Amino acid sequence: VRWALPLTVAGVVAAIAIGSTQIGEEVRRRVESRLREEFPGLVVQVQAAGLVEGQGIVVRGVVLADPALPSRHRQILRIEEVQLDCRTTLTELATGAPRITAVRLRRPTVHAARAPDGGWSVACLLGRRPGGTLMPVAVEDATLVVEDPVHRQWLTVRQIELDVAPDGDAVAVRGAASGDLFERATFAGILRLQDGGFDVAGTVESLEVSPRVHALLPARRPRRSRGCGAASASSGGRPARSTRPRRPCST
Repeated sequence: VRWALPLTVAGVVAAIAIGSTQIGEEVRRRVESRLREEFPGLVVQVQAAGLVEGQGIVVRGVVLADPALPSRHRQILRIEEVQLDCRTTLTELATGAPRITAVRLRRPTVHAARAPDGGWSVACLLGRRPGGTLMPVAVEDATLVVEDPVHRQWLTVRQIELDVAPDGDAVAVRGAASGDLFERATFAGILRLQDGGFDVAGTVESLEVSPRVHALLPARRPRRSRGCGAASASSGGRPARSTRPRRPCST
């Protein structure tokens, strides 16, 4: 997401003349408008916003909802607080959009619901927009709720901590989380932007493997086999070849 806030000179100067409450309302309105441009199919609400001189912009109560979904699943993202680091003053804010150098998300909740066709409600949030600017992003105390209404399965991942930082042509990622199916997980790695490959390593404590886990995995179509072929796995974003020798196929 490109967190550019195109604040007009006239709007900010008028807000300064009226008072700080109006300044916050102007910032809130601009943030809400920008998010609606980024996610045109969603209903966007921003509760409040304000400017902390020398530190940045603080936005509270951000909600993204999909009106096309059932009422139970419409809200797909809620963020209690967003901090946009931009060491700007009221004077600088009045002359143009601030230059944001980092983003911090506090206590976001993502609700991912699986549709009957196998798609996910959060698909519209994924993907990098053209022209977007990479910057450090930190996530504090996030919650992910995954629900499959068709199979009546769900799970929750809590206490998610995530740090994302640009590293040349790649992105460095590290984080930790707790959940229903494991006690604690930690991970760190690199995501390559050019080819979409990745190298990630981590640890998981007390993992529970049960039918509940399998029900939430994407369905795979069965393939007919004549007794030939080799199995493959994925490691480090690349296919791993099987070490088992292949047997010749009979015709």
